[in-house]
Amino acid sequence: MNTGKQNSSAKCGALWKPAHVRVLKTGYAKELVIGFRYCNIKPLKVFGVQIRIKDDDGVGTVCIVKGDDESQVSNVTEGLRALIMSLKKTKRTLKLRTTVPCGRIIGRNGANVRWLATNDVHIHVGSVDDGCTLCTIYGGSPEDQLSTAENLKKFLIATKNGDRDPREE
Repeated sequence: MNTGKQNSSAKCGALWKPAHVRVLKTGYAKELVIGFRYCNIKPLKVFGVQIRIKDDDGVGTVCIVKGDDESQVSNVTEGLRALIMSLKKTKRTLKLRTTVPCGRIIGRNGANVRWLATNDVHIHVGSVDDGCTLCTIYGGSPEDQLSTAENLKKFLIATKNGDRDPREE
């Protein structure tokens, strides 16, 4: 004899086959989609569906929504889509730590930072307690930020090794 209690416990087991499954691919890291202490996912759990978020070979994240009620699965999928759209609008920063002193990175009268920061991308350089320097790259598009980070990385390597100034190349 089946009772409602047994059916609900079967849903939690490995044999539960949900009636509806939706898959949503994102271009963002798993931690960014989940949020700090699951703050992005917790509001969606009230719909009574299963949400699995896993990495997709370093390309992004796959969100899998499973449930018996199609409308609930649709609501959660739309909530995840809205979350992803808000992530696209979020301002991002890139951070690099180095042992190169702040003054060398900044340059005389900020010449190095002005050379590195282009296309509305800005660089903030500051000291950290452990003697390292923290470079924060912000503003502009993500592609411009990555390009600036690559140039900064090349500049830091050249500066640290005592090579020729990369600005002259």
